[in-house]
Parts: sequence; C-alpha cells; structure tokens
Amino acid sequence: MKRAALKYLDQGETLHAELEEVTYFEKEFAEYCGRRHAIGLNSGTSALYLALVGCGVTKGDEVIIPPNSFVAVGHCVLSAGATPVFVDVEEDTFNIDAAKIGEKITKKTKAIIPVAHCGHPCDMDPIMEIAEERGLCVIEDDANAAGARYRGKRLPVGHAGVFCVGFKSLWAPGGGGFVVTDDKEIADAVLAHRYLGFPGVGATGPGRSDLSTLVGLNYKMTDIGASIGRVQLRHLDEYIESQRKNAHTYTEMLQGVPVATPIERDYAYHAFLRYTIRTPHRDTLLEYLQSEGIECSVLYSTANYLQPSYIELLKCKKGDFPITDKQKEQELSLPEPRPRTQWELEYVAKRIRDFFARQNRRLPEKHA
Repeated sequence: MKRAALKYLDQGETLHAELEEVTYFEKEFAEYCGRRHAIGLNSGTSALYLALVGCGVTKGDEVIIPPNSFVAVGHCVLSAGATPVFVDVEEDTFNIDAAKIGEKITKKTKAIIPVAHCGHPCDMDPIMEIAEERGLCVIEDDANAAGARYRGKRLPVGHAGVFCVGFKSLWAPGGGGFVVTDDKEIADAVLAHRYLGFPGVGATGPGRSDLSTLVGLNYKMTDIGASIGRVQLRHLDEYIESQRKNAHTYTEMLQGVPVATPIERDYAYHAFLRYTIRTPHRDTLLEYLQSEGIECSVLYSTANYLQPSYIELLKCKKGDFPITDKQKEQELSLPEPRPRTQWELEYVAKRIRDFFARQNRRLPEKHA
C-alpha cells in the first residue's frame, strides 16, 4: 500500500482530473462483485444518497429501511426528499424482516434499503420478490459486507448496492464508497451527479465537456485513495477468510457462556466485519472488559428511529420496534475479528468467562 501511494505521489499530483486510478479501481471492483458498473465516490454515505437519486427517489416518496441501522441511512432518504418508513428486524441476524415489509408498503413506496448487519447478508430472495411484485427499487446497504455472499454469489443482489471504503476491510485515505449495479440508467445517473453535473469521469480535461448538465456537488473519490484501495482489493478475500476464522474461534471459545453469539444462515457467507454478542448484562460486562484493557463498544447505541429528528418528524416512540429495542439494550461489539493472535482471542474469551463466573458467585448474596 505504501508503494502504491508513493508511486502516485511521485507523479507530482494529488488528484488527477481524469481520475485514472479511480477508473481502474471501479473496473476491478465491478469485476470483483460480478456486476457491470461500479462508481467510485468519496464516502459510503454519498454512495447511498446517489443510489437513491439514481433510482429516481424524490420528494413525496417513501423508502423502507430498518430501524437499527446507522443514522446515515435515514439521513440519505431525507436528503433525497423522501420519507423513511421503518420495518423491524429479525431477532437472530438483526437484518430487516422481509415478512414485515409488505404491511408497510403504500402507493408512495419507491424503494427498499436492506442493510447487511455487521457483514451478514440479508435474505434477499423474498425482498426481491416483493420488489418485483410492487415495482420497487432495492438498494442494498452493504457498507459492512464487501466480499460477503448470498447463495454463493457476492453482493449486491438488488438493483444497486452501496459499499464503504472505510477503515475496516477496504480502506482509502479520507474514506470512499461505491455504487455497484447492472443497471446502466442507475449508473449513468450516479455518474451525472458525481461531479457538479459534468459528464464523464472527472472534471474538465482533454475531450471533456465543460457544460454542467444538472445541479450537483462534488462526490469524487480521490486517486490516491483508489491507488491504495486497489492493492487492498487483491487481498480482500484472504482478509475476510481470516476474519471468519477468528469469528468462529470466538464462538467456539464462548460455548457454555450465557451470551448469544452471531449466527450464519445457510444462505449466507458472513464477512464478520464485526463480532457482536448479546446479554442482559451488557453494560456491566462492557465496563468490566474495558477495565481489563479490552476495546469493545456498543454499536449505534441509539436506534435510528429514536434519533430526535425522527421522533419529531415521524412521531416515533420507544417500543414501536421491540426487536430493535432489545438489540440496542443487549448487543456488544467485541474487538473486531480482524487478523489477531490466538492469545488475543483467548484473552477476550477468558475475561468474558471470568465476568460471568463472578456474576454467578454474587447471586446467593443478592437473594440472602
């Protein structure tokens, strides 16, 4: 990665007008996903927003989303002029529950955004069936699921998928994102909005028009970020396999401990960007593990639907989505299962076992 960055910097440029490295990265990422088009952008949030725009989502539309995701999902829907409509999640994967989507569809519904929680693909077949019957666009938020697979095929399965080139699996300085699709109309619309309404790859330059065809902003991915991302893409499958191995090791080590560990459905190849457990003792366990020098955290502790803006706009209240509420009260992210030593994994598991052993010893005192 350092060599790739230095090679680019040695050219004496920080951002080439033609986005040559971005173009190469787009082609390689599209091939990796098995799709025709991949458009590189400056963040996963920009990718989701432009995917909505590319699918024609606009003022007065409704978009179905899960209530437990990062707040950016709802913000992108609102930024496109539409209204988010929440559908609760499955209790084991914490992905949107396809069986509950139908009851939330109205004449205003334009799209569905399934979000792959922690790298576990959503059950896409029933979602795509609903979308086909109702004429809806499906935009997968696969920000945490680059390299994950659904029924043996890499994501996305929907009409478009968005990915984050962040600090977890693929990484680019300053961040980045992709819209991935087979639909040329969606791809063209995203490209048209990527840089101030200018057609083509980047800014103006040889053979480029200086005619801005629409009002837009600058969402370009940087070439230096793309040069590093290209190197990482070559090793992504290896990286994910390492994460999967360590995640399975976590699960084995936590057998017999009174926590719920992640599941992997038979249709899924889980990327395990994060490893989360669930326990009613989440807060005290978190405090104990942090005191033992273990970096763990609560992922999005405030549910999307309980953000102040949604409470005011959509009249949401706690209790509307009980499975999401339970998740937010019990879920704890352990140190990510990225390449780690066996000692590190054993240390985390042992500290968790020690915590519950102490909890059990305290029980007689509480009932005395």
